[in-house]
Amino acid sequence: MRAKKGQHRPRLRLIRRARRRGLREENPMGIHPPKGHYELARDCIARLEKRRFHEFYKEFYTGELLSCTEAKTWNQPLQSQFQAVSIPQPPSFTAVVRKGRVWGGGGAIVARDNRLISDVSIEWDGDLKMGRDHPIFKAWSPYPLVTTNETIGVLAFCGSNNYFHWMYDVLPRLDLLQRTGVSIDRYLIKHCDAPYQTETLAALGIPKEKLLPVHDETHLKARRLVVPSSNVKQGYARWSCDYLRHALLPHGSTANIETFERIYVSRASSQYRRVTNEQELCELLSQHGFRTIQLETLTVAEQIRLFAVAKAIVSPHGAGLTNLTFCSPGTKVIELFSPDYAPSLYWLISNHVNLDYYCLFSDQFEPGPAWAGASNLTVDVAKLTELLRFAGII
Repeated sequence: MRAKKGQHRPRLRLIRRARRRGLREENPMGIHPPKGHYELARDCIARLEKRRFHEFYKEFYTGELLSCTEAKTWNQPLQSQFQAVSIPQPPSFTAVVRKGRVWGGGGAIVARDNRLISDVSIEWDGDLKMGRDHPIFKAWSPYPLVTTNETIGVLAFCGSNNYFHWMYDVLPRLDLLQRTGVSIDRYLIKHCDAPYQTETLAALGIPKEKLLPVHDETHLKARRLVVPSSNVKQGYARWSCDYLRHALLPHGSTANIETFERIYVSRASSQYRRVTNEQELCELLSQHGFRTIQLETLTVAEQIRLFAVAKAIVSPHGAGLTNLTFCSPGTKVIELFSPDYAPSLYWLISNHVNLDYYCLFSDQFEPGPAWAGASNLTVDVAKLTELLRFAGII
């Protein structure tokens, strides 16, 4: 049957794009969905490389302990995810996958024996999708396969378009690639054109010409894939926070911006998780020397500088609090939550940096239309006043 006019144009565009980047197209016919999966990259390398295992699989940051003190609040029950914890951290690692393939927008890694490597192939649709639940088994498509003789460092992550996930699920993995000692020709990366992405990559010395963007129909085979462990799987260990501080705090020192000792981070311009009584809240905070900041108007360097100088920060839960990474130890933090959505990510970062962390759960909120994380919240200013007093801020 003859193809309709224009039917192959999307595929031709992908092929032309690949050729411009020095890649070669192969016939995808005969390439089938993965026939199974490895739970661990370690198991894959042990099976395929055998005597060269220690050359192709390396562990870093072994023996680390995740130790967090309990979050503080005032006259409220504390949710279990904020309670003190002390548990061993799994080591981070890199795996060199010879003749491996990368499939799809999330950068699924397929070994040369056509098995998915699960612990470095993660998708998200409200829950982490790994192993047999990965979309590669349920929505397989033999996208046009392109090949390269280069060594590719894999930094693709499904949530790269979010500031927190970019900073913690993408950038720290550069440290693991550098520690491997393998020369990387190019970096496979998703969503690399947002201003905060281009700025941070430039600050870390990664030139644009070394980037190989991932798209939804990526299907790439490389001579060598160098694949670092997933930070979300490793639990956002302290080393990743230390790496960001060491690598990016000097970048923040270049910013020419007025700084304040007390800041309130507004989400007024966000589409969700807004504070419904923000005017009342800001009036209270301004009486105690807080300045309202909208981070989306600032460069990354300016955000780093603001947080590095601040001594007290109040904010509803949101990706802007990723910048707590750059605070000075002892900075006081109050995070505002709706009762049905309270991730502990920024409490964890606060523990890594030795911040003085508090949280306040709202009694009133507007349920989000799609998911709990979209709920707007109403802050009880009387309770916040008591918490400010309890924290020694007023």
